Amino acid sequence: MALLSDVLGAGVLGIKNILALAGDHVSLGDTPDAKPVFDLDSILVGIFPAKSFGAADFFDKYVAGVDVPPDYLKSLEATKEIKEKKKQEIDRINVEFFTSFLEYLKGTPAAGCHMMAVGYPRIIAPLKKVMGV
Repeated sequence: MALLSDVLGAGVLGIKNILALAGDHVSLGDTPDAKPVFDLDSILVGIFPAKSFGAADFFDKYVAGVDVPPDYLKSLEATKEIKEKKKQEIDRINVEFFTSFLEYLKGTPAAGCHMMAVGYPRIIAPLKKVMGV
């Protein structure tokens, strides 16, 4: 119920889809006595296709709650030595790495997949194609 007015207001503005992510705990905000709201029952899975080894390594080391698989890191690290067609190789690694997971996701009760492609918009279309979107 706490989010109902926001959702209704979005609907009035013509917004049909909303991505709701849990952020910092309410005790860290302007109203520390507020109660957290976890009344949504849909499951949304998130992926982070990295545009470079440095980005993946940073997330693995410094972003709380993120664990980047070692084999994915190793594949991206190998691209540091590539001079020609580096972007294409990184794209290939991401599509190859995430394809099996996205195919698996289709058969689960997940409501969808949130793709956090930070500074990496060119990877969205190939991964959406895997999902049939």
